Amino acid sequence: MFDRWRLYIKMRKLVSYLIRNMENKLHPTKADLSIAFNRWRQDKKHLLVGYDTRDLTKLSENNHRMK
Repeated sequence: MFDRWRLYIKMRKLVSYLIRNMENKLHPTKADLSIAFNRWRQDKKHLLVGYDTRDLTKLSENNHRMK
């Protein structure tokens, strides 16, 4: 009995997530944020390719000085 109830809860949460996601894609500002976040999430793996550790430490030090 509880397995069916857990499955029902999971499906209900999934459907509510999908409906909210579709609703957000109807609003231009929320859709733009979603696209920007997806691009950032996919590209963050490739952001540090080609940097040396010394260069990264210099960048972090400069960022801390700017604050």
